[in-house]
Amino acid sequence: MRLIKIRNKAGDEIWFLTNLFEMPAYEVTQAYRRRWDIEVFFKFIKQNLGYKHFLSHTINGMKVYIYMICFVISCL
Repeated sequence: MRLIKIRNKAGDEIWFLTNLFEMPAYEVTQAYRRRWDIEVFFKFIKQNLGYKHFLSHTINGMKVYIYMICFVISCL
């Protein structure tokens, strides 16, 4: 395992434990950052849009489903 330590803008130290040995430390931290953004997005659509499970496993199917949920909510 590989331990990466960084400091954020607030000065807090953040540790990342990874098995990505070939990837530079900066890229590892950016990948975790993007992953966290994705987690926050899924939390939003589950809690606020009522999206409980995937009805489709294609990008187009998910876009249509999310569009329909937003359309129904805006009509309420």
